[in-house]
This record gives sequence, C-alpha cells and structure tokens, in this order.
Amino acid sequence: MKKLDAQTEHSSMTVTPDARSAPQSLRAALLWLLLASQLPLVLVASAFLWMEWGQQRTTVMDALRQRTQTLALAVGQELDVNLAIVETLAALPALESRNWAEFHAAAAAAIKPRAPSWITLQDPSGQQLINTNVPYGAALPRKVIEPPEVEWHGRLLPTSDPRMVDLAYAQRPLVSALVYGPVLKRPVLGTAIPVLGDGKRSYRLIVGFTPDTLIALLARERSADATTTAIIDGNGRLIARNRDGARFLGMRASPPFDRGAALGPEGMGDMISREGEPLVYAYRRIQPSDWTIVVAVPRHRVFAPVYRTFVPWLATTLLMAGVGLWLAHRLQRRLALPLIALAGSADALRRGEVPQIPGTRIRELDTLSRALQRAVRQEQAARDELTHRLASEEQAKVAAQTAAQTLSESEERFRALNANLELLVAERTARLEEKSRQLEQAAIALRVNEARLQGILENSPAVIYVQDPEGRYVHLNRQFAETYGLPRDELIGKTVFDFLPAHLALQIQQEDARILADGVPLQLERSFPIPGKGLRDFLLTRFAMRGDDGTIYGLGGIATDITELRHAEHELEAALTFLRAILESANYAIIATDTHGIIRTFNPAAEALLGYGAAEVIGKATPELFHGPGELAERAAILQREYGEPVGTGFDALIAVARRQGVEEGEYDLLRKDGRQVPVLVSITALRDAQGCITGYLGIVADISARRQADAAIAQLNRTLARRAAELEAVNRELESFSYSVSHDLRAPLRSIDGFSQVLLEDYAEQLDDEGRDSLRRVRAASQRMAQLIDDLLTLSRLSRTEIRRETVDLSAIARSIAGELRALEPQREVEFVIEEGVTAHGDARLLRAVLENLLGNAWKYTSRHARARIEFGSELRNDGRRVYYVRDDGAGFDMAYAGKLFGAFQRLHTAAEFPGTGVGLSIVQRIVHRHGGEVWAAAAPEAGAMFRFVLGEHSDTP
Repeated sequence: MKKLDAQTEHSSMTVTPDARSAPQSLRAALLWLLLASQLPLVLVASAFLWMEWGQQRTTVMDALRQRTQTLALAVGQELDVNLAIVETLAALPALESRNWAEFHAAAAAAIKPRAPSWITLQDPSGQQLINTNVPYGAALPRKVIEPPEVEWHGRLLPTSDPRMVDLAYAQRPLVSALVYGPVLKRPVLGTAIPVLGDGKRSYRLIVGFTPDTLIALLARERSADATTTAIIDGNGRLIARNRDGARFLGMRASPPFDRGAALGPEGMGDMISREGEPLVYAYRRIQPSDWTIVVAVPRHRVFAPVYRTFVPWLATTLLMAGVGLWLAHRLQRRLALPLIALAGSADALRRGEVPQIPGTRIRELDTLSRALQRAVRQEQAARDELTHRLASEEQAKVAAQTAAQTLSESEERFRALNANLELLVAERTARLEEKSRQLEQAAIALRVNEARLQGILENSPAVIYVQDPEGRYVHLNRQFAETYGLPRDELIGKTVFDFLPAHLALQIQQEDARILADGVPLQLERSFPIPGKGLRDFLLTRFAMRGDDGTIYGLGGIATDITELRHAEHELEAALTFLRAILESANYAIIATDTHGIIRTFNPAAEALLGYGAAEVIGKATPELFHGPGELAERAAILQREYGEPVGTGFDALIAVARRQGVEEGEYDLLRKDGRQVPVLVSITALRDAQGCITGYLGIVADISARRQADAAIAQLNRTLARRAAELEAVNRELESFSYSVSHDLRAPLRSIDGFSQVLLEDYAEQLDDEGRDSLRRVRAASQRMAQLIDDLLTLSRLSRTEIRRETVDLSAIARSIAGELRALEPQREVEFVIEEGVTAHGDARLLRAVLENLLGNAWKYTSRHARARIEFGSELRNDGRRVYYVRDDGAGFDMAYAGKLFGAFQRLHTAAEFPGTGVGLSIVQRIVHRHGGEVWAAAAPEAGAMFRFVLGEHSDTP
C-alpha cells in the first residue's frame, strides 16, 4: 500500500506545476508582462544610439587609419634612404679590399647631407672599425662587455639589440630597436646590413641616428591639438611622440603596444594613455622595420555627438513608460481577483477535497472550472486501476526469484565438473607435448650433425675417400667422382687397380699395407693420370681409421690437387726474371732499400744519373751518399712541426711521409759522385708484405733539370700576366664603383615613384577614373621593371669580379630544388620534370646554381602557354670526352635566324606582352660559363621547344 500511495502521489503531482521551481504570483506575472510590453521601446531607443555611436566611431577610425598609413610611408621612406646608403657603401671595392681610409671618406660624404646621422663599420665581435663621427685614424672606443641595461633619466634602456649578433646569419637588413649609445650617452637607433669581407669574414655596416629625427618628422605633420602620434619599437618602447616626445622617450608604451613585435600588421582599438586618458587608436607596422606607428584621439571626441542626441530620446522614453505603467495597473486589478479564487480551488483539488468553484463574469474562467471537475473523477478511476496492477506484479516477481535460484545452483555444479575435466586434460596434454618436444630435438640434432659432416665432405675441394682393409672404396665425396668423371655408385667397391697403371697401383697397395700394419699416417706428393686432364700433381695424406675400441677397420685418404700451385711457382720465377729485365732497361733511376736505408737495388739508370756503380753503393746507407746534411735537417724540422713528434735527420726524414701514407713524391737536389748537384723528382713507396708490414722502400728518380729551366720561364711569364691582371682589376674597380653609384642614384627616385603611386591607388582610387587608375598601375609596373633591370645589371657586373671557388657540385640535386620552387610558384600547372640522377660538375656551386635557375626558369616561362609541358635536365659525352650539360623543353621555342641575339644583354626574341623578362638572364648564363672556361649554345624551332647546351672548362666536369 505504501507503493500505491507513492504512485498515487506521483500521479497527482503531474497536474501541478514543477515542484523544483518556486511558484510565481499572478501579480508578478502581470508585472513581467508590463515590462515586456515596454521592451520594444527600449530596444528601439538603444538601437538608434548604437548606430549613432558606430557611425561616429567609423568616421574617426577611417581618419586615424589614413593618417597612420601616411605616417608609416613617410617613416618607411626615411629608413629606405638609410638602407640605400649602406647598400651602396657595402658594394664599394674599398670595403672588399679593406682600404679603410678610402671607405671612411666615401661614407662621410654619403652621410653628410643627413647630419646628425653617422655611419659605423663593426667586425663580428662588435668592435668599431670605422666611425664617421670622428676623423679617420682617431682612436675608436674598444669593445667592452656592457651591462644588459643602463639607467637613463629614470628608465632602463638596453645597451644592444640581440639581433645584431645574428645579423651575419640572417643575410638581410635590420632596423634596430631603441638602445643606449655609450658614445653619445643617450638613446640611439640604427639601420644595418651584413657585409661579407674576403668571402668569409662578416661585418656590420650601420647608419646611426637619434630619435630627434623621428620626433621632428612627427612634429612636421599637422594634426588637431588633441591627437597623439607615436612610434614604438619592437621591444615596446617609445621612440618618438608628437606631444612631450623628450619626456616620454624610452618609456614602455601603454598596453597593448608594450608587446612590440607581437602585434599584427595593422589594427584599431581602445587604450589608456600614459597620462591616464581614455583613447581610441589606430596603428600600422612600418616596413622594413618592426616599428609601429600609432595615432590616437580622446574617446570623448567620439561620443560627444552621441551625448547630444541621447538626452531628448531619454526624456521621451521615460514619459511613454509612465503612461504604460498606469494603464497596466488598471488591467491587473480586473484580472487578478477571479484568478486568485480559481487558484484556491485547484489547491483544494490537490489535497483530495471537492472544491467549490466560484462564479465569474469571465467566460474562459467558467470553462476552466468545469475542466477541474472532470479531472477529479478521472483521478479516482486511475487510483483504483493502479492498485490492482501492483498486486499482480508482486506475485510474478516472487515466482521469478524462486526459478532463478534453482537455475543458479545447477550452473555452479556444472562449472565445478567442467573445471576438473579441463585440469586433467591439460596435465595429460602437457606430458605428451614435453615427450614429443624432446624426441623432436634429438632428431633435429642428429640430422644437423649428419648434414654438417656431409656438407664438409661434399663441398671440400680435396678428394676424400674411405677404403676397407681389402682396399675397396666404401665411401667417397663428390670431388672424387668429378675428378674421375664417373657416377659415385660405379666407384663404390672398386680398388686402385681399376683406375691406375699396375705398377703405380701396386706401389700404393704396399704403402697402404704398412699404414694398416703400424697405424702411422703417410704424406707425400705424387702425380696421377686423370682421364681427360692428363697428369696431375697431388698432395696425398693417408691414415688408418679406428673404431671406439681402437681397432683399425679401414683406411682414409685426402688428396689435394696442387697442379696449379706448381704452375704458379713457375710463373712467379718467370715474373722475377721479367722484373729484373725492367730494372736493367728502365730510363728512370730505381733504388730499393731495406727499412734502415741500406741500398739493396741500384739499376743502370741510377748509375748513369749519379755516377756510382752498383757495386759501390749496394750495402751502404742512402743519405750519406746522395744528400747534404743541411737538406735533410731542414726537412726533418718541417716534418716535426707537422706531425708533432721527433723526426730523425737521416733516412727517417726521407721516408717519414711514405711510412705513414704509403707513398710520397718530392723534389730534391742529389749529389753525384763528381760533386755536382742534380735536380730530381723522387717518388718513394713503402713496400709491404702480405700482413701489411713494411719490408723496405722503393725510390724512382727522374732528372728534372729541363723542367726547372721551363719553370723559370713560366714564372717570368706569370709575373708579366700578374702585372696586366692588376691593371685590369683597377679598371674593373672603377667600373664597379661607377655602376653602384648610378644604381643608387636611380633606385631612390624609383622607390619614391612606386611608393607614392601605391598610396594614390590605395587612398584615392575612388576619386580617379579607370584611365587614371590604369595609368598609375602602368607607372608602378614601369618603375618595378626599371628596378629589376638595375638589379640584373648589378648581378651581371658582379660576375666579372666574383672569385670562383671550385668544388664538386651535385647539379641533379640543384635542378630538383629549383623544380620544386617553380612548382610551388604555380602549383596549378601540369609540368613534368625529367632530371637525370648523379649529374655532377667541378665549379662554383653558387654560380652554377644561377646558370640552372636561369635556364630552368626560362623553360618554365616559355612553356606557360601549353596545357601540359615537359622540361628535361641531363648530360652526355662528346666525342672528345668532354661532358655536355643540357636543358630541354617543349615550349614556344624561337627562330634560329635570330640565335645571334640570344646571349646579348637586353636582347629578347619575344615581346614583354608574350613573356615577361628583362633579357639579362642568358647573358648571366654565358658570363658564368665563360668564367668556368666553357661555352654555351642553343637549338630551337618555333613552337617545337628549345634546347640549351653548355660545357665547362677542363677539370670542371665529372662523370
């Protein structure tokens, strides 16, 4: 009955509100209805104010963003001028030749128009080599270990920019953060580039300037009194400010600009100024530095128009809300009283009572009262049915529990019997498996031993056999059967009388009888006639076979064919005779010694060269006869410094290198018997035995008197050529200086034209018609093409003075790398690259990469009009043995009638509208190939592709 009451209670609860939530009064519900009716009015007023504020903020932000863009361009141009100055100075020949006086004069002249800026040149440690603030030759401050930060006017400033240390590895320009200058005793900035000197050593070339230059730049910009403009470095420090710039210099910027380089390229937002004033700001990163330009205005300037509109709207809204509240109160009294009476009746129904439903003048409430009466009758019927159902379910549950208990007991007995049976089966199976494993291991071991013994007998190169006491063969190996050319089955049971002549077989039978009688083995050499092979020499070993009890039960024999060994001995004797003939007839002097320098061989050429007879020198020491004591003492001192260990001044000085490296070749002045000196080339080889131990030394001596005279003539010719080369180098340096000066003068206006054209396109595009925008794009394209032409001219000029560093270069790997870069530029193109593996050359890796970049780049460009293209790189051998490298494509090709224009600078066979380019690439290829002592040529046909071939100078190509 308790369950029935609980179920009944649950049923009655379904008609009541959710017990977990607190009941809400009708008056409160009507109050919420009132507030909901006023919500549209509030939303409309809020939406109007939000749109007004957004429009005003957008106007201010657009003005701020345009201002930051203009200032960023102005500061960027200031930095570009500095970069152009250091790039021009870095290319001066005076820097590469380390002519510091000339370089100081050029640097001072270049920076003079930008005073008070200065130029410094530092080595990798940071030590200054040049400083235009002081005259050339004046003492420069020594590099000392500075503290990481220095206090300046109450703020901590870094003493250096850590990126300067990695500048040589970055290989790109750097604009520094604000640092403390120990010379000027104040904050300074710098624009730096890495410079390579001597091809190895790295320098830093820096244009230094004070923040006053940037503060003056911001001051020149006209702005409203309330606008704040600032420049912040990558560390989050203030570099310049248009308001109180000197007071805030070096301070940390307000968030979020204290993060410096962590900001994005541009953005907008709200912040609190250093004076505590709320601001609205816009910022932009300055290229090519990690500085940030910020322009901000007070927030109240954005909201002032909104405040003027807000007051009338607020008064109107409050008046309309008051009228709505009065009307809602009147309606609430009319509805609340009848509903409260109806709620009391519903509560009585929940307690099981018969409620009295009061009458109302509202039709909907009367309908609700009648529905409550029907609900009371349905509730009573549901309670009776639920009581009967619960009684039936209780009886079924008791029967199910009894059946489940009986089934559980049966399952327990079955599991116990099954476990015992499985245990017995497992024990029996384990014993059988162990016995089977032992038998199998024994059988395997027996088979392995038999196979091992059989393998040794069958694969032995010697003839092996076993005979019974009567001389019959009972076992023999494969080599026995192959030697006589008969099947093994036919040989079993036969004796020596069946194979050998009677007298030889009788002799062997007598020897076997002695072995069986006394048990002593017999070993001897004997010749046997073998069918089809003639007479063969064998080393024969025969022995008695004994059982476990020591009884002799047969005879075993092993016969090794030594016919080839005897032939080799005869050939060796002939070779020694041949070598003696070579020594006698050789034109070079040949001298052989033992490990102590005692002469053992002295051929006739040596007698003629040195004037001694062989009988006079054999058995004597080499140094005392042919070398002066001073020559060997000097050589011993050199070797001692090289090896770091004592070297004797006698024979040890001659053979020290050969003893360590196996062979040595050097020039000496040997003493003849008559006292004259003979210049010779001596090759000394250490002679070793089969174990690698040195047994002596062999010297081959050639007279080089004629070569010495030719070397003197060549040296004189080289001095003449060196003089001419110096004159040509001076002319080249003058041309280099002129080209770099012209390039600097051209680059600055081109950069300005391109930059200001970009500003016009970005900021004033809407004010220009299509023709005006197209004209600006043409101006930008022309200036960029001109800049590319200048860069190509500089690249072409550098090739004439770049030092070639020859090494083995993997051209296949370079070609694969360039192909990957080209695919990444235009991944949508279908181009098949066929690159031959293992193509190498001997030359300058950097220059040869430039050759392949131009040739493969041209192939990629001139196949762009084809839906599918194929580009090949490989090599082939010419008839003269030189290797030819080629790049082939199936692109646009060209008419061979104009092939003479291919390698001229700025000569193009296609218009820029068809294929872009400057016409310098193939000139660069030809210049590099000529500098390697080679040649380049091409073959093509219109729309049938082109093939460029080139060869490098001798010793430049490798197979």
